[in-house]
Order: sequence, then structure tokens, then C-alpha cells
Amino acid sequence: MGLFTATMSGSGGSLLGILTGFAVQLARTGTMLALASSQAVEETDCHARIFVREPVGTLQGEAVLLHATETTANWRVTIQDEGGKRVSEISVSCGIAASESPAADPGERPNGGEETGHSRGSGAEAREIEPATTADKRREQIAAAASEVIARKGFGKATMREIADTAGMHVPTMYQYVASKDEMLELVYYWTMARVRTDVAEATVDCHTATEKLRATIASLIDKGDRFRHSVGVLNREFKSLSREARARVLEDYRKLLFQIAELVSEGTEAGEFRPVEPEIAANFIEAACDMWSLRQFAVGKFGQQMFRDEIFELVIRSLRSS
Repeated sequence: MGLFTATMSGSGGSLLGILTGFAVQLARTGTMLALASSQAVEETDCHARIFVREPVGTLQGEAVLLHATETTANWRVTIQDEGGKRVSEISVSCGIAASESPAADPGERPNGGEETGHSRGSGAEAREIEPATTADKRREQIAAAASEVIARKGFGKATMREIADTAGMHVPTMYQYVASKDEMLELVYYWTMARVRTDVAEATVDCHTATEKLRATIASLIDKGDRFRHSVGVLNREFKSLSREARARVLEDYRKLLFQIAELVSEGTEAGEFRPVEPEIAANFIEAACDMWSLRQFAVGKFGQQMFRDEIFELVIRSLRSS
């Protein structure tokens, strides 16, 4: 009924993200070639069967149009490696809608913006987020959407489709940035902790004393907890849902934040501003006290963020003061 072929490099990113992204691109391009200029394509569903886990070299895809109506186009995409071995068979359903604007780029909603890159895979590799790139902005979208959905429904009941919808992207597009639901949950942890550490570091740049730095750190932690309340709730409730390996990585990230705070306490002790204390214990106390703003709104929310922040700072400083 219709045929469209293309090739692409099979290197980089998760296999599922590469294959589904390639299949959607083929199906959307084939559909757009048959459309009037007043119509737009929006991928609506995608199901993949993977036969080869390590394809060799260049991938070749063949999209066959199985059925088309005024509102949908259904494709079967077969992907082979350069040795001719069948790697995957993917079914893609493209929705067709009237539109006065040009069709969106493959794999992304019309308002979703520019699309670049693939998933960096699982584990430590997937956690190396560099905030300047478009791909990292997409991961931030996914993490924020996942936090919102999981906070509302719990990790077990949250679905990838609902998270993708909340993020404003398609499921196959999301799989280009996270390879699985488990990896997505770990991304929420890493994304939240990375931004907390960055904010704390930036907040203390213009401070001159350890006391000033600690005040700025407490303000930053409470403010971040207020703005990312969904994420904080997920982090505290869903830790058990992580794999053992992911828990170890998440705890490593958390310890980096505690180390930042402990360094400030040590700096104050060395400068004579604070009495001698165990810095790590103090850091845990400070971080936990700041967490109360996001976790115990039912009890402390009535006082307002400013009053809560001032009281926490006074409690901490009085307990640390050298005299």
C-alpha cells in the first residue's frame, strides 16, 4: 500500500530509544508525504518487538503502510542491521489532524520544541546531566512530570504514557531520554539533588563568613523544597522503589549535599564562629530541619516560609555558636 525506507547509525543511546525514535521518524515522514499541506501528523501509539539486543553498524528501516483513513495511518516498521539480520518490528499509529501550521518534527509534539539526542542509557551514564543542552532540558521536563504524576498516584500506579502526556511529549520520544520506568525514577532523584546542590553553591558565592553561608544555605534549601515539593515528596516516599544499585547511586548524590553543608560547619569551627561539633551530624540535622517545610506543611505551613526560615536559622546558629 505504501513503502518508505531510510538508514541511520545504530550507535549511541538506549536501544529502545534508538529503534522507536527511528520507527516513528519513518512512519511520520511517510505519512507527511501523503498529506495535504493543511494537515499535521501526531504520533499516537507505538509497540515494539526487539529480536537483536546488539545490532551491528548502520540500521536500515522499511516502513509499510498497512491501513489509512482520514484520521489515522498505521505502519509496520521493520529494522535490520547492516548484516541483514532483523533487529526489530515496530507498529506505529499516526494521528492526522487539520492544522494551518507546518507539521511538527518527527517524534515531538507540535509545541514541544526542538528535538536532539538520544538517551544516555542506564546507571551512572544516564545521570550525567549538563543543564545547557536541549537533551537535558527534555530530561528535566520528564523528571518534573514524573514527580507530579508519582506524587499524585504513587510509583506503582504511574504509567509512562501519563508521564509523557504531562511532560508534553510522546512515549517513544520519552524513551529516547530514559530507557525504563526505573531509570526515570532515578532521574527524578538525580535531577532534584543536582539542582539543590547547584543552588546551595550559588547562594553562598557572595557570602564572607561561615554564618552568612549557612544562612544562605538554609534559605536555599527551604526555597528549593518549596518550589519542588512534589519531587521532595517522591524522594522521601519512593526510595524503596529503586533498585539496589540505583539506591547506592542516589545515596551517593545525597551525601554530596551533606558534604557541602558539613564543609560550611567545619569552616565555621576553624574560624571560631562555631563550637567544635561533628560536621556530618550537624549537616544531617540542618538538612532534615529544612526538609520539614516541604514534608510537614500541614503543621508548619501556617507560619509562612519567611518565619519558618528565620526560626530554623536561629535554632541552628544558637546550637552551633562558640560562646
